[in-house]
Amino acid sequence: MVRGSKQVVPVEGQLLDASTMDAHLLSESSHCTPTSPSKHLRKPQNRETPQTCSYEQQHSQAAVKLQSRFRGGRDRIVSTDKYFQEGVRGATPIEPRDLALGAYAETHTSMPRVDDGLRYRVRDETITRMWPQLGFSLEQFPYNGRGMGFEEIAEKVLREVISSNKSKLPKAVQTQLARVRYFVDSEQPSTGPGPLTPQTSGYIERAQDCYLLGKFDCLAVPARADYDASFRSFETTVSGFHQHTHPAPALADCDGSEGFAGWFWVVHVAAPNIGESTQAEDFVAYSEEEQHAPPHPLPSSTHGGSASRCCWKQQGMPSRPIRRLNEDMYVHDMGRIWRNSLLAMGHLGVEEAVFFPLGMGAFLRKLYLNDDRYSEPRVLLKLRRRVAGELMNAIAETCIGSSTPRASPKGPCHVHLCLVCIGAEAIDNHNCFLEAAATKLRECPRLMDVLKL
Repeated sequence: MVRGSKQVVPVEGQLLDASTMDAHLLSESSHCTPTSPSKHLRKPQNRETPQTCSYEQQHSQAAVKLQSRFRGGRDRIVSTDKYFQEGVRGATPIEPRDLALGAYAETHTSMPRVDDGLRYRVRDETITRMWPQLGFSLEQFPYNGRGMGFEEIAEKVLREVISSNKSKLPKAVQTQLARVRYFVDSEQPSTGPGPLTPQTSGYIERAQDCYLLGKFDCLAVPARADYDASFRSFETTVSGFHQHTHPAPALADCDGSEGFAGWFWVVHVAAPNIGESTQAEDFVAYSEEEQHAPPHPLPSSTHGGSASRCCWKQQGMPSRPIRRLNEDMYVHDMGRIWRNSLLAMGHLGVEEAVFFPLGMGAFLRKLYLNDDRYSEPRVLLKLRRRVAGELMNAIAETCIGSSTPRASPKGPCHVHLCLVCIGAEAIDNHNCFLEAAATKLRECPRLMDVLKL
């Protein structure tokens, strides 16, 4: 877990031109006028009347919370059943030495096993600690905010922060927010609501005007780790979930004498969600309807009349028109996200960057529900390989540069790939990145000077 979970006020700034591989930093947040979001942080909540607290409402919201917790643990297992059962048979991790990529820079034989209950407790603890850090007390809400969702509280707190005197924010928060940088892509897609797909189509299209970040924007926030890989707190916690026999001294915040020593940058970007479920919000934007094709039925588990369903999400239809993923468009945009991330890191002065298979987990896992061509594991594997290849292209362009004397690298000095080999999906992602690196190495001999596995 990282300390970078504080709310960040967006500011208007200059553009990041991905075509010329250049960008401009925004000015300090203290010199900018923040803009107030017009809608909720994410999906708008259709409430015509103010929410009132009642025992009935609290029971309903508690039920939803319990369902979401159960669903989170259950679906992590169920969602991968198809992949484990029907994935590429016999897939094993490729050794980088076999592809002339050298040895791993670092290896671990196992990963910490963290109970889902602990994950949720740490998440809730982090949320609870965030409001006081913003100088906001939940006592202003009925029942101290119990029965209210995180997004609802966050939106109210953000509006309160925007409308209040910023000098009243805690010193540590002001110090951290002064370092926040927002990189805006030069070619922004339309932010208007745009044409919506008919509700009877069975697809849900993302509303473009409900989000703080643009499609290809990067938000850089200075952060610090408060928990280790096993979700154990680094600092003294006398109450809550982590007890220490010999408590260590509490970690100093960034407004102390050590400043940002031990901190690091976290660059936030948004990968397209085209395959998390039948209601993946970006699939419509990256697909085309197949003409003169009969509607195809959805799996029984996604039907609106299913006995077990997500009551907080709109359900799919028993059948809907066939749509096909536009792979070229999707791969191109993923490459743009890779490049913008590297450019942002370069302008921040980052020397050691850490990347992982962004958008290649849950956002691709159930793509076969939206486009049945990806029911064949090798077809999905080919898509993963293309996305990995875009990262290698971006590294070669931004971190190595061309042979032209005037062209200097604009990205970080080294790019470390964090890859795991636990499960078929992770092994496929691992192998795709290694194969993509080996292919790029043939035309870019200096690639491994930057890329670290």
